[in-house]
Amino acid sequence: MNVCFLRETLESILNKYDFNLQNITIVLPSKRSIVFSKHYLKQIFKDKKKTSFFPQLCTPDYIVQNISGISPLQKVDLIYKLYQSYVRVSKNKEEVHPYHVFVKWAPTLLNDFNDVLISHPTDTEKQKLFFTNLKDIKEIEQWSLNNKELSENQERYLNLMQSFYDIFINLNSTLIKQQNGYTGLILNEAIHRLKSQKEISFIQATDTFIFIGLNAVNPAENIIYKYLKQINKAEFYLDYDSFYTTETEHEAGYFINETLHAFSINRDTKESFFKSEKAIHICSVESNIDQALYIRSILEQLRKDNPNLENTAIVVPDSSLLWPLMSAIPEDIEYNVSMEYPIAHTPVYQFIQNYIFTCMMLEKKANLIYHTQLSQILMNPFFKNYLYYTYDIPVNTINKFLNEVQRKNKIYISIIKDNLFEAQEFEKIKEALQIFIEANISSNIVIIQTIINVLEKYISKLFSNQKNNIQITMAQSILQHLYRIKDILAQDQSRVFQSIKDLYTIVSQIVGKESIAFSGEPLKGLQILGVLETRLLDFETIIWTSMNEKIMPANSFKHSFIPYDLRKHFNLPTYEHYDAIAAYYFYRSIQRAKQIYLTYSSATSSESIGEESRFIKQIKFELADKPNIHTYFYTIQNNIKINTSSTISIKKDEKIINQLYNLTYTPTSFTTYINCPLKFYFQYILNIKEKEELSEDLESNTKGVIFHSIMQKIYSVIRGKIIDPQALEQIIQSNIIETLIELELAVKNFELKGTVLIQKEILLKEINKFLKAELKLVQQNQISILSLEEQSEIFTIPTSERDIQFKGIPDRIDFVWETGVLRVIDYKSSFSAQDNLQLDFSTLFNATDREKSNTKLIQLLIYILSVFANKRRWTIYNQTHKQVIVPEQVTGYIAALTVKQSENNNRYFQITNTGGGIQLFDEPTINTLINAISLYLTNEILNPDKEFKQTENINLCKYCTYNYFCQRNVPQY
Repeated sequence: MNVCFLRETLESILNKYDFNLQNITIVLPSKRSIVFSKHYLKQIFKDKKKTSFFPQLCTPDYIVQNISGISPLQKVDLIYKLYQSYVRVSKNKEEVHPYHVFVKWAPTLLNDFNDVLISHPTDTEKQKLFFTNLKDIKEIEQWSLNNKELSENQERYLNLMQSFYDIFINLNSTLIKQQNGYTGLILNEAIHRLKSQKEISFIQATDTFIFIGLNAVNPAENIIYKYLKQINKAEFYLDYDSFYTTETEHEAGYFINETLHAFSINRDTKESFFKSEKAIHICSVESNIDQALYIRSILEQLRKDNPNLENTAIVVPDSSLLWPLMSAIPEDIEYNVSMEYPIAHTPVYQFIQNYIFTCMMLEKKANLIYHTQLSQILMNPFFKNYLYYTYDIPVNTINKFLNEVQRKNKIYISIIKDNLFEAQEFEKIKEALQIFIEANISSNIVIIQTIINVLEKYISKLFSNQKNNIQITMAQSILQHLYRIKDILAQDQSRVFQSIKDLYTIVSQIVGKESIAFSGEPLKGLQILGVLETRLLDFETIIWTSMNEKIMPANSFKHSFIPYDLRKHFNLPTYEHYDAIAAYYFYRSIQRAKQIYLTYSSATSSESIGEESRFIKQIKFELADKPNIHTYFYTIQNNIKINTSSTISIKKDEKIINQLYNLTYTPTSFTTYINCPLKFYFQYILNIKEKEELSEDLESNTKGVIFHSIMQKIYSVIRGKIIDPQALEQIIQSNIIETLIELELAVKNFELKGTVLIQKEILLKEINKFLKAELKLVQQNQISILSLEEQSEIFTIPTSERDIQFKGIPDRIDFVWETGVLRVIDYKSSFSAQDNLQLDFSTLFNATDREKSNTKLIQLLIYILSVFANKRRWTIYNQTHKQVIVPEQVTGYIAALTVKQSENNNRYFQITNTGGGIQLFDEPTINTLINAISLYLTNEILNPDKEFKQTENINLCKYCTYNYFCQRNVPQY
């Protein structure tokens, strides 16, 4: 059985007081340690067969509050009262910041006030001197050697600094009158009461206060605890190890040594726990997901000897790892989460923030919701559940609605009258979204009440359906903050909150900075803890995650108006203090453990620099000479290994073979199979379509569609005639192209402003350049347009079993009278060096070449076959030659790409032969092509022995939509 400091201490206290603890108050650092203390006390009473009243168990905050007689206020109330004090003491009312600006720096000011009161309790002269020094420093910072006059902003800044002391005094006096306060003020008031020599009933009713597990005792607490000791009403039991307290430079022992000295406590002479057997496993991984998977493997190994994972804990310093971690824990492992989780990370809070922001935007945009905002609201996990429980709207209806928004390219949506809601299946979505409009036309208090109603309905539905307790905890915790905001809004007689922006700011800057305390059954099974929850608890096996610098210890930089040197001079907390506290938590947590696992991520992110924690570095050096401590190092590298033998393959059963025979192949589907058979399987056998994204900018595919449409409109009026160079030149010189582009943009719901306006000008320039290249061509040749993106008849390719259907729709077919050549043309947005248009039948269907791509070549070849297979009489009258085109007059076929832009400004790229000349397709060449495609169909696509496998060309995987299913880019260890 592992040594447990808390149980041993409680047993020692019970023996000392002969199990009579009726008038004893035991003070513990956290609520979690109180729960464990109750559990241990029950066990001890049972083991000793004793009965007695339980002692009172509480935290230090409870003691101080009862001595002071002051109640703590929620942060939202404190900031509100701080703003009122700020307004009262401001001499120039025109310089007063509106609430939504003030609240961005108010928490920093409040923290600074707190630090001053804690570090110099009841010393009003020292407090005033501090603020005078702060004001002088800020004036020096703004001072200029050349005596330049201060700018208006500098003047306002100095005026604000000069008012800090007045705000400090006004806020504190106001709060004391109302019997409310914050930590520093409550401590100060408690000290004032103790110094006044008045009898305090709370102290009189207690024989002894027993403090267990104190570490960082601040100056204000120091005074209170010393007073209790002086009147013989305080005892202290500290939890530490000589390993880090005998070394004066060890940061983990900094505060413990101070506390031992301050209260004249004799040092523990027990042998260090760091001389006992320990196994420390240090593992470097590359992401949070890898950490979660690694911990899963640890748990699987541990449960072989400890099925219920009793006496095992996972410590999570980085809360963003919590959800991946819970997902990775095997379902049959019972675990308890006890840690604080940032409200800002919860779907409920994100919905509330989006809701208020949308109301703010609706006010400006005449009740139009921006598509991104609408998507964020409807796709929010909380709101999706709410819609399902309250309006019976399933997720697939929401997805269908958003697909319609994308399909119609709706940038802004009107909840009141948009035709999207005319469909019966979307009526309930409109009904649910009406709350935005109704709240928007009312006050802030109505907006908050609307959100409260949504949350209350949601919680009620969860309870009635016996759903997720964690979701209920999240919603209830946030609901408490909203109730408080509603009360403040109702009592806001001074009209602090004048706009929706004020409400949005208070939710974002105050509620969004709070945390939810998850709690459950902490006495059995695997424990998942935050760093603070480890206090006074001991585990045989402990797993520390996210052991990265800037996470453990956390980034010690705290926003403050107080410079470091001034903090140091006045003994206010600095980053050294926070680092020392974190060091104590870490070393204390591992001192009694036998199995210790430390993981960290080597990847750089916004939260981490990818560097191992200094505590890991310290372990490597400090424990290297300890014979009973065995340290192991691991590295799990997130290497993406491209396996040319393919890791996924799908067999072609009889059903799939029938599907393959019955498909009508297009240039796109055919080249998809050549490039990656597995992608073809996902797209054309399983019919998993690529998701279309709504676009506000003219992306390349959108510009391509507009280009095609404009070419169609220009040439459709002269289809069947020879292109007149003068008419084409008039089109180029007129504003017809610009008008056509603007019409296309309007149809696709693009607003002609910002980047769209810039991209319109670029597209106009590209089309004009293309038409000028066309003009040169028609000035030298007589060309008649025969077809413009018209539906082509299906043609067939013979195979050994039966004919296979193909179809291709060329963008344009025209005829050059001088040569008798019929041209098959495909418009492309660009042409690069990787695109290959040289016809070589030996490498035609080779997709493994990473330098060249045959995709465009094969597409053109299928268009050639489509035109050749569907010969028809072209009734095009040539006014010059007085003749019509008949199939016999066509001397051959050529295929060409015409592009808007290319690396060498060339606008035409034609299929060439191996000798480098233009490839003319006559009947023998076309028959050779048909035979080549037939052979590929028989040997590859229709061959049951050829499975659907991943491509060998890894370049094709880079941006593939289907890699989610393929898992090609998932790390393989």
